[in-house]
Parts: sequence; C-alpha cells; structure tokens
Amino acid sequence: MSLFLVVKQVFQKHIKSLFIVKYASLLFLLCCFSSYGQEQRQWIYNHLSPLQEDSSEVIKIDHLGQIYQLNNNQLKKTTPKKELFFRDDFWGEITYFDVYNPLRILIYSKENNTILFLDNQLAVVSEVELNDLNLFDIAGVCSSYDNGFWLFNQQNFSLEYYDKSLTKKYSSENLSYKIHNSSQIKAVFFNNQNVYLQVNQLGILVFDMFAHYIKTIPITQARNVLLTNNGLFFTQKNDIYFYDFKRMQSYPIYKAENTISNLNYYSQELIFNEGNMLKHIFPKIK
Repeated sequence: MSLFLVVKQVFQKHIKSLFIVKYASLLFLLCCFSSYGQEQRQWIYNHLSPLQEDSSEVIKIDHLGQIYQLNNNQLKKTTPKKELFFRDDFWGEITYFDVYNPLRILIYSKENNTILFLDNQLAVVSEVELNDLNLFDIAGVCSSYDNGFWLFNQQNFSLEYYDKSLTKKYSSENLSYKIHNSSQIKAVFFNNQNVYLQVNQLGILVFDMFAHYIKTIPITQARNVLLTNNGLFFTQKNDIYFYDFKRMQSYPIYKAENTISNLNYYSQELIFNEGNMLKHIFPKIK
C-alpha cells in the first residue's frame, strides 16, 4: 500500500472520530438543556400557587425561568435559591413592570410619572423623572435594547425611544391620523426586532427599531398579549390564540372555561391562570 493511501485512511478515521465526538458533545448539551428546562418548569409549577378568586396579582416569568409577582404594590422575585422583594410606598404605586432584561427591570408609576430601573437583586439602579424630560402624559412604556426604553407620548402622539443617557434617539411621525383616541392605547411591547403598540379598536401597530411604522396587525380587543420571536399569543374572551408573523394569520391554541390571566411562555410552554387554577400546555404552533 502506498504512503498516500495510508495517510488517506488515517485522515479519514481521524475526521470520523472528530465528527462522532462533536455529535456526541452536541447531543449531551441538548440533553442537559432539555433536562434543565424540564426541571425549571417543574419548579415553576410547584412554586406558583393557584390565585384566589379576588386576586389582582400579576405574574411574569423571564427568559431565565425566574418568577416575578406583583401584589399589593410589592414586587417579589423568586428563584430556586432565594426570594427578593421590592416595595416603596413613598415612591408610589407600581402601575407596570417589565422583565425583558432580568438585569435591568423596569417599573413604572403613572401616579408620579416616574420610571425605576432595578438590578437582578431588586435594588434601585436609576430613577427617571419623566417630568424632567417634558413628558407629562404617556400611555405605555417598556424596556428595550441597550438599557433604553420606549414609550408613547400622548402630547405629540408619537412612539419614542430614549437611550440610557435619557436622550430621545428615535421618534415616530405624529400618529393622530391613525389613532384618534389615545385612551384606546393599551400597551407598548419590544421583542429584539420590532416595537408593538397595542390600540384596542385599531389593532397592534408594528414599528421597526428606528420608530418607522411598518404595518398594523388586525387584532382588536386582545388581552394578555405575549410576544415571541415567531409571533404573539393573546386572548379574546376565554380563548388563547397565536398570531404567526410569517403566515400573517391567527389560530386558536386553547379554549378555556374561565378567564385567562398571567399568560407566560417559558421553554416552549404556556403557563397561565384559568380562573384561580394554574394551567400549563405545550401549544401546537403550526
């Protein structure tokens, strides 16, 4: 056998061995991630107790599987290792909180027109007095990339982005020709790609990261809107639907007998309250 053939055979065996090792390593990592996701989901089920019938508790789960509960103006964060709390009645009532970035949690008080940013220990990192930015009337606020935030300015009827230095970096056109009544504005959302402005009677307006209007998703009177990379979950009446961004259509996911609240999506599973009962399903997304 020639030297060339010997070298060729050795090389082929080496490549095959490398492929097997890499494949086995990848399979091992996938199994680890799958096992972690299952364990984390089980911990979430065990921790979240059913709501009381008259409870107004708001529950959110971040992408790390950490649980946040807002009840009686107290924000509680729970991990498998510890519980953390934030409460400051002198600061004002918490109207809304956003866990898009678990290292920089946004909480907003409409009462005193102020935003607080908390770190992952629920300690205050910074405070934004919106009055100091000449923002006296806003409808909806959410976290964004680069430690900034989006809001809808009702004075200018525009969607605006402020960076971490509190400079207004992007602003949409005046949207009064589309939105005739600012009281219909329900929420602002961000998902790494676009910004979404929910308007009850109109639908969900989609903007790019520079605040340029793209289109309107014709979903009106939606509740519990929950963004994913491929679409959004929402509820109408007692049913859960999924709107597919690519197909540009929505279809039912789950029909409930009682009111749906606290809709969350973690590790490809929907976790929510139906009435006062905790439910979890793997939605069949087409």
